[in-house]
Amino acid sequence: MSIRNTRLKTLSIAVIAIMAILGLVVFGISYYTLYLQNTASVAAQAKIGIFLDAGYTSELTNGTTIDWGTVNLGSNTKTYWIKNTGNCDVTLSLTTSTMPSGWTLSWDYDDSVITPGGGRKVIITLTVPNGAPAGTYSWDSWVSAVES
Repeated sequence: MSIRNTRLKTLSIAVIAIMAILGLVVFGISYYTLYLQNTASVAAQAKIGIFLDAGYTSELTNGTTIDWGTVNLGSNTKTYWIKNTGNCDVTLSLTTSTMPSGWTLSWDYDDSVITPGGGRKVIITLTVPNGAPAGTYSWDSWVSAVES
C-alpha cells in the first residue's frame, strides 16, 4: 500500500470522526452509557440416580421395592450403579429403618466424591443372622447424596 493511500485512508477516517462529533454537537444529540456489572448464582443440586446396569439405562425410581428373593443365612449381595445427576460434587450415605433384629444392610462405598455426571458401582450386602426364622421380612432403606 502506498503512502498516499495510507494518508488518504487516515484522512477519511478523521473526517468521518469529526463529522460524527459535529453531528452530535450541532444537532444536540445526547448520548450516555451506563456500565452494569452482573452476577448470578446457581444453587447446588445434590441428586443421584440408582441403576441396575453399568450403562445407566435401567433406573430405579423413588419408592421402588428391592426384592431380595429367597436369601441365605449370612451374606447376600446385589450390585447397582449410582450416577451423580446433580450439578455439584456429592458423597453418599446408606441408611435403614425397621431392619429385622440382627440383620444388617451395608455396602462397599468408600466415601469418595462423585463429580457431576460421574458414577460408580456399589455392592450392597444384606447379612442375615444364623438362626433367623423362616418368613417374609421387609424394611426401608435410603441412599442419600450430600453436597461435598
